[in-house]
Amino acid sequence: MKRSSLFVAALLAGALTLGQSARAQTEEEFLRAIEQDNVSAVRSLLAQGIDPNTGDENGQPGLVMALHAHAFRAAEVLADAPKLDVAQVNAAGENALMMAALTGQMAIAKKLIARGAPVNKPGWTPLHYAATKGEPDMISYLLAQGADIDAASPNGSTPLMMAVGYGTPEAVKLLIESGADIEKRNQLHMNALDFAKRYDRPDAVNLLIKARQYKAQGKSWTRPAAKAPPASAPASSATAVQAAPPASAPTPATAVQEPPGSFDSLRSPPAASPAPVPAPASAPPPAQAPASAPPPVHDDSGW
Repeated sequence: MKRSSLFVAALLAGALTLGQSARAQTEEEFLRAIEQDNVSAVRSLLAQGIDPNTGDENGQPGLVMALHAHAFRAAEVLADAPKLDVAQVNAAGENALMMAALTGQMAIAKKLIARGAPVNKPGWTPLHYAATKGEPDMISYLLAQGADIDAASPNGSTPLMMAVGYGTPEAVKLLIESGADIEKRNQLHMNALDFAKRYDRPDAVNLLIKARQYKAQGKSWTRPAAKAPPASAPASSATAVQAAPPASAPTPATAVQEPPGSFDSLRSPPAASPAPVPAPASAPPPAQAPASAPPPVHDDSGW
């Protein structure tokens, strides 16, 4: 009887090991299909029951991975998956909507918001990422969906600061016209004009100075808020979970804070400049700033 029980236990253990091995192999196939933008393979594996929220060993969710890899066809399929957790984040606190904003994928952004993806969240937000990309259409859409125009990153940087530093003049103008606070300062005491001067963005400098002049004259340089366009996908019964801020911030490098994780690999870094200005001792550590950044340029315009 004892031998029989041991034999059954051995069989069950073997079956469990085989099951785990098969599941791991299926997950590897799924992640490989995403990276290769293999739509048919992704669809097939989803039909077999694989969890669309499956991530890699670093905790990168499949949809976030697809958008980061510019595997946009696979991303479209995953965005439609009924069991997708639209608020799932990676280790850097990035969710799929943030990556859709950073890569300019409007159709996917609309699907995610229609399914309950959070437009606002603690720390970095989709609007920060859209401003970094600099596409006015995406910025307008997120604002129409209720995005906080002056949302503060972990060190207080706003979407306008990101647009000034890395986006386009059109994005800067749109945010100013939409009511962004041009005088707001982050925890390093930098405002949007400081960012424009630090990153040698003369167009942004001119726009911000003009906005200041309008304000000094009591004029308003804003336009009516845009109406929210209809979402491209029906609402899902799936409940979105509000993403929490990362448990701990990455190690600081310099004074200027930039979005974490995927951001660095999707843009050209600023040119090397003089030694960085260290953050105040009392300020929280900035997230993954560039290895070198120029000191802020003082505003000599008299303001």
